Amino acid sequence: MAGIIAETTLPYPSVVQTTDKITRITGGTQVSGNLFHSLKEFSVPFNGTVLIEVDPTTINVFLRVTGLEPSIIEGQITLRQPDNSISSADFFLINSNEVIFRSNASLALGGSSITTTAASIYFEDGFQFGPGTLEVAELTDSHPVALQFGNSPRRIVNQSFQQVQDDNGKPVLDALGDPIYGLNVAEGQTLALIGGDIVITAATPEVPGGRLTAVAGRIEVGSVVSADWVSLMPTKTGWAFDYEKVQQFGTIQLADGAVINSSGGGAVQVQGREVTLTDLAQIYSTAGAAQLGETLQVIASDSITVSGGLSSIRTETEGPNPAGHVEISTGRVAIRDGGRIGSVTFDQGSGGDVRVRADSVTVSGIAIIEGQRFSSLLYVLSLGSGAPGKLIIETTTPPDVSEGGEIIN
Repeated sequence: MAGIIAETTLPYPSVVQTTDKITRITGGTQVSGNLFHSLKEFSVPFNGTVLIEVDPTTINVFLRVTGLEPSIIEGQITLRQPDNSISSADFFLINSNEVIFRSNASLALGGSSITTTAASIYFEDGFQFGPGTLEVAELTDSHPVALQFGNSPRRIVNQSFQQVQDDNGKPVLDALGDPIYGLNVAEGQTLALIGGDIVITAATPEVPGGRLTAVAGRIEVGSVVSADWVSLMPTKTGWAFDYEKVQQFGTIQLADGAVINSSGGGAVQVQGREVTLTDLAQIYSTAGAAQLGETLQVIASDSITVSGGLSSIRTETEGPNPAGHVEISTGRVAIRDGGRIGSVTFDQGSGGDVRVRADSVTVSGIAIIEGQRFSSLLYVLSLGSGAPGKLIIETTTPPDVSEGGEIIN
């Protein structure tokens, strides 16, 4: 596996020092609130830690990989201030070759995390920084506004199922009080994977699929396979992304119990050509005790398939606040073999609206799990005192509901 190798294309190069399993990255070129690092190779060894030292005034850390090796992350990436406290800076990792988070990968960040296989990041003043723009005489203090992709962008893979712990070794919990596994950002921040094809799955049959968690924040997963721009805009929860200028999208696959979870009032946007969830994969958000549920949006230029027992795209509320809305937009929606799309309230908060825009909608089949029968469902439900949301289906042909599938309002 590749390691961490510094190079000298920046005015002030990065400095890499490794002691035991901790690699400390210092130096880099600081311009106001932006810190730039440039490395020939960047991978994290099994159970190792990469610590990037960050000044307290730093707002954004941009780390580009200029060589030809993928970044394979098998340990922890953390941004730390000189006193060893976690930095609140946002972290941008840019490797146009490929990025793979193995099962032991984790993040210890106070800000947002944006991982991309774009060729460069484009800034408000026209400056570009990334593997595709190597020699730079002067860097910028401007704000990032877009990701510029090259031809045939490479994939991002997430297999991370590492339990998240704080600096005292205590488990970090999500909005429902459950331990967090996989890639995670601080509460109210953005976790984004923007690349070519996106694969979120298991490393081995013994380990559940990769996890993405952003409590009361935002999760962005986007697949771009053409040389186009993805715009990014700052928000109260980090960053939001716009794919209006993208001509061709790629595939997004969630399998083997993979989870995208923005519970606590967080938002989700997933955008590609084909989005598939199989074998207990889930994309969900539960409204927080103090926050309204935000919108969960899945957009695919071709198709969205949710298949296999209890694979689901859903929003929920278990308290007084309303669940977020679910927005599905694609050519074909297929809910099969126990898959589910919907919104439910278990308490006094109202359920979210579910809006499906598609040329065709199919809801078919059942799953038998431990002797129980589970229908494929497209639904809005109330299992508490709160009102259910609205179910809105906009299609060019009537929905095909068969073989035990159900549409429930």
